[in-house]
Amino acid sequence: MKNTNAKLQLVLRSRKLLVRVDDVKDSFMTWDGRMRTQRRRIKVYDYVLDDGQERALREAKELAGKSGLDLVVVDVTRQSALRRALNVVLRN
Repeated sequence: MKNTNAKLQLVLRSRKLLVRVDDVKDSFMTWDGRMRTQRRRIKVYDYVLDDGQERALREAKELAGKSGLDLVVVDVTRQSALRRALNVVLRN
């Protein structure tokens, strides 16, 4: 028997961690047709889970695989405040 709409949802909160800072050159054309070069600094971030949340994610993957459920993982750190508010409103 195959269940097509059963889901297992796991809500996590990751931490945003600065990985590196890159300097890049950005070229653009001004309104009068001259080329300009601008240096910019770009920050590169990664999202990491603590040990307890990594364990919960592993167990949820295992449980979903054994039971045939679709696993939906939600990271509230990556969601905007508007999306979180809409999710709360639309659930009721």
